[in-house]
Amino acid sequence: MLKKSKKRSLITGLVAIIVLVVMLLMPQIVTTSYYLHLIIVTLIWIVMTSGLNIIQGYAGYVSMCQVAFYGIGAYVSGLLMSKLGLSMPVGMLMAVAIGLVVGAAIGIPSLRTKGHYFSIVTLAFTMLVFTVMKAWQEVTGGVQGFSIPPLKGDFLGLPLSSREGYFYIVLIAAVLTLLFVYRLFKSKTGRAIVTLRENEDLAKAVGINTTGTKLLAFELSAVLGCIGGVLYAHYMNFVNPTTFAAGIGMNAILAVMIGGCGTVIGPIVGSVVVTFLPELLRAAELYRQLVFGILVVVIVFVLPNGVIQPIVKGFKKLFAKITGKDTEKTANMTE
Repeated sequence: MLKKSKKRSLITGLVAIIVLVVMLLMPQIVTTSYYLHLIIVTLIWIVMTSGLNIIQGYAGYVSMCQVAFYGIGAYVSGLLMSKLGLSMPVGMLMAVAIGLVVGAAIGIPSLRTKGHYFSIVTLAFTMLVFTVMKAWQEVTGGVQGFSIPPLKGDFLGLPLSSREGYFYIVLIAAVLTLLFVYRLFKSKTGRAIVTLRENEDLAKAVGINTTGTKLLAFELSAVLGCIGGVLYAHYMNFVNPTTFAAGIGMNAILAVMIGGCGTVIGPIVGSVVVTFLPELLRAAELYRQLVFGILVVVIVFVLPNGVIQPIVKGFKKLFAKITGKDTEKTANMTE
């Protein structure tokens, strides 16, 4: 059993290293600027949806306000740079701090509810944030939004104002986010969050602080949402309310569901699908949204646990055939 676990870890680690090496070479591999843009947006979405996955996938609460925290991060950091000339790292710290405060203010009352009531409360918060973005014209620029100065400096010899340079910033952010989520759910705290999803009464019985644990999951989700928003704002150098509407939040929820709730890889797969699929369907411009909607519905209903589970099972079967384990099992059963 131990050998099998070690082999699995080695294979997983090897695949992760190969993927990381390919990603590091992506600006050289992808020569079309538009496709590099889509990859950068996907990496930003991985950060944001990984946060949503904590509260939705692991804790079992479908939050409709992740896009609101995404917007808070974008607006706070963008305003601090455009109005006060503060740097992106300072803007990110301030966005995270405000996200934590707002997350506590929304999380404490909303987490007293369950099921669709929780979703309705968080949707109401999203609509409130969206309204403030549009109505507070003196600060947010209203519907027109506002521009953000491009980043100064360089990374690995590439200007941060270029797509190639910024790519590595979002890649690092995405990798660190995935490592954080992976380590979190290997820890005691992560197991407590999952126990809440499975059986809250059992969690109380074994001494888990259910209120504090739920709030922690919600706060972590909010923080990663804010970080994703900061990355998006400084990449686009412009923000307006359209990007943070409730419909975008639905896409984030779908991304987690499509990839697989409660898995580290799920937000990666879901973010790729949600970002790239509408673009691949652009040739059918008139029917693009219709086809995308039908495909999403089919995926959600046919593969309720996400697309990653059958893919993993398929690789396991293939690995078993290559190593001859199926033959060994058959021989053991006939003895």
